[in-house]
Amino acid sequence: MKAVVVIVATLAMAAAHICMVSPRQRGTLQGLDKPGAADCIRLSPEPCGGQKSDGNTAIFKPGVNVSIIFQKNLNHWDQSTPGSFNIAIGDSEEKNFKTILSVKDTNSSSLTYYYPNITIPMEETKHAVMQLTYVTKNPKAPAVFYQCADFAITRE
Repeated sequence: MKAVVVIVATLAMAAAHICMVSPRQRGTLQGLDKPGAADCIRLSPEPCGGQKSDGNTAIFKPGVNVSIIFQKNLNHWDQSTPGSFNIAIGDSEEKNFKTILSVKDTNSSSLTYYYPNITIPMEETKHAVMQLTYVTKNPKAPAVFYQCADFAITRE
């Protein structure tokens, strides 16, 4: 069986604080054309904002480079304390997250899409969790927004 990246998402303009488009975040992506879409605001609890897994939305080969697609829907940038977007990978128990990429927040406008590349770990697994956090460091905004996506890593 060939490993395939399965993307179950649309690239419609999303509207919330942070949305993970690919791999698709947990839950639905309804209401993305409206600011503050409930499916994209996950503030607590860690690590996935309380959203339960609804199964893998992607399958990756070990060690491949892939583009992750996410959107900053509302700009919470603060010039004196710029935050960051962080991508981490953890196990199926939603533990042992290891940050693999951090992107500094800038004064980019709301609705800005980001397309960072990451390298998938070499270890095969039937279920891993990718966590995206928006750490605002803005005293006038929530401290952290969370999204998670479920995926597998296989050579087949």
